Amino acid sequence: MAGGGKKAQAVFFGPDYALASDTICVDDASGRAKLVSLLVDWSFCESHRLGYDPAILHNKRLRYYEINVGGEDGPITYYSKGAVISAERLFGRHTRCFIASTAKPGHGATIEPEIFIKYAWPEATEDANVDYRDEGRHLQKITRTIGAEANLDGKCPRYQSGGRVMINRRVGNEGIKAVEDTSRSILSDGIHQQLDDDQDFVNGLRVHKVICMKGVGKPLKELENVFEVICVMADAMECHWEIYQRCKILHRDISTINILFSGSGSKIKGMLVDFDHAICEDDKDAV
Repeated sequence: MAGGGKKAQAVFFGPDYALASDTICVDDASGRAKLVSLLVDWSFCESHRLGYDPAILHNKRLRYYEINVGGEDGPITYYSKGAVISAERLFGRHTRCFIASTAKPGHGATIEPEIFIKYAWPEATEDANVDYRDEGRHLQKITRTIGAEANLDGKCPRYQSGGRVMINRRVGNEGIKAVEDTSRSILSDGIHQQLDDDQDFVNGLRVHKVICMKGVGKPLKELENVFEVICVMADAMECHWEIYQRCKILHRDISTINILFSGSGSKIKGMLVDFDHAICEDDKDAV
């Protein structure tokens, strides 16, 4: 946000550009309401519960989160004790992740890790059908193609459910409606019209997405010896090779952060995760 005196602007920063919204006049009630709405909608904060979609409920008495994620057969409810990657800053959009289970916990009970839920805010196309860099799209193909193979069990994530997050928001004179939670719906068309008018900007839109996957692991820093490191890296390399050869999906963002492990000793396994920068060679428009 940028402001001075009785005027304010929202500024949207991309990798190689910056765009500014129309001036918001805070000298009258409608301008102040617009500014407050923008601050709340653009925030992503655990403590103040800002920027959350209505599908996440916090049970303060039993101390767990109830997370409802859309699936092919209707919403699926997951339960989590809290975010493992959280958004504690008051302003801005951030990725956050939960380790969850489908079993509802009792008071003070632990939650056995079963599902990894990732809420992210990547660049995307307006039309979900041509969103070729969609992580959920890649994981669905990986799961369909090699997800049932025993030799890859625990080495690559299995897609469970997910999609674009819908949120209730006031839309002009139409009142409160469920709309996709995107930078366009938050900032309004004004700022994104600059993207639409300039063909140099291929993707400026950011979309709030959720993915639920099986495959819960630990970071590499918790490995205990060189033997475990070698085993985990070999599994990650095998996973990458199989996914590229049989799914034609290229990860493009391999790092120590995107390799996890489970088990220990002779039963340790490495897993390649985070396909939000991946592309599929079969999607010619994405290459």
